[in-house]
Amino acid sequence: MNRYPSLRRATVFAIVALVVFAGVAGVVASQPSQSVAPAQTGPAGTVVVDEGETSNGISTVAGTVVVRGTVDGDVNAVSGDVVVEETGTVTGNVNGAAGSLRIAGTVGGNVDFAGGNVVFERPARIGGDVNLGAGNVLIAGQIDGTVTVGADRITVGPSAVVAGDLRYDGALNLQEGATVEGSVIRDDSIGGGMGPAGWGTNWDIPGWVDTVYGFFANLLLGALLLVLFPRFSNEVADAVEERTVRSGGWGLLLLFGIPILLVAFAITIVGIPVALLGLMLYVLAIWVGVVYGEFAVGRYLLARLGSEGKWKALLLGLFVFVLIGFIPIVGGIAVFLALLVGIGALGSGLRGRFAERRGGGEREAKTGDDGEAVIGDRPGSDVGTEAGETR
Repeated sequence: MNRYPSLRRATVFAIVALVVFAGVAGVVASQPSQSVAPAQTGPAGTVVVDEGETSNGISTVAGTVVVRGTVDGDVNAVSGDVVVEETGTVTGNVNGAAGSLRIAGTVGGNVDFAGGNVVFERPARIGGDVNLGAGNVLIAGQIDGTVTVGADRITVGPSAVVAGDLRYDGALNLQEGATVEGSVIRDDSIGGGMGPAGWGTNWDIPGWVDTVYGFFANLLLGALLLVLFPRFSNEVADAVEERTVRSGGWGLLLLFGIPILLVAFAITIVGIPVALLGLMLYVLAIWVGVVYGEFAVGRYLLARLGSEGKWKALLLGLFVFVLIGFIPIVGGIAVFLALLVGIGALGSGLRGRFAERRGGGEREAKTGDDGEAVIGDRPGSDVGTEAGETR
């Protein structure tokens, strides 16, 4: 018997929401599209319920979920996109996290979702409540319950009908002609949406303060990495520069693969502590990956200018990405690419160190007690430590 259902649900949701933050575009993209069989469950490339078909329910990790027919039950999805077309009907609830959610059809129950973009088109009809955390939300259809939404931008179109209250946190555009039969209430406790600058925050702070804070936070982390792990940091930067595509591929695999494993652990009570620990390490790895990626770019640019130095490279890389961040869309893409190559090179480097130390232990056991270092260029080398490393 599950004694901790709330803990399990919270753990799973926190993990899958990270996929959205990373801009998931399909976590199992290599698998082919498939039409849904009754009670579709598990990973799939693209899950489709065609018009005229009926599924008993969908629980999946997929690149895209499209409902054109009938789902007689719930849709639980961690996906790149979830779409309920105008001909589509979901008799139960729609739950999960995705890059985008678009509903033009009918949902009989509630919609609880975290997504980058959420759209309820004019023909949409939601029978229950709507709870959203998103970057952008557009409501143009009919919602029979209460709407609770935290987002960067919230638009309620002229064709929208909300039978209950509209509780929101974010920039609201309530257009003329929109009908909200209950109260329109700004609720700062909901949080600032799912955007990179406002995800899960309740503070109304100027954008420049957030930018300056982010720069110095990254600078502090980068400085710690360079001081504590100087050689390893340079190895990661080398991997980014020399094996960019390979590092990006590893980064894509780690970014989307790890959350799937954590969700699998969180499904069981025994695995919840492992999933929570893994979640914290995953968040830290994402941050370190971004900083390493920007450091590598700074080192590359510094070399093109005929200069060198790890501290100058760190400052230059962070500053360049601050400037790029002011460009809409381009800034987010640049940071995401830096994350991919950075976390990929980080994972590859850690794997190499683990293999090196494991191999060193095995070789040392075979050599006896002569004390000679087996892994490294010579006896007494500093392989396996970071202290006193130079480049």
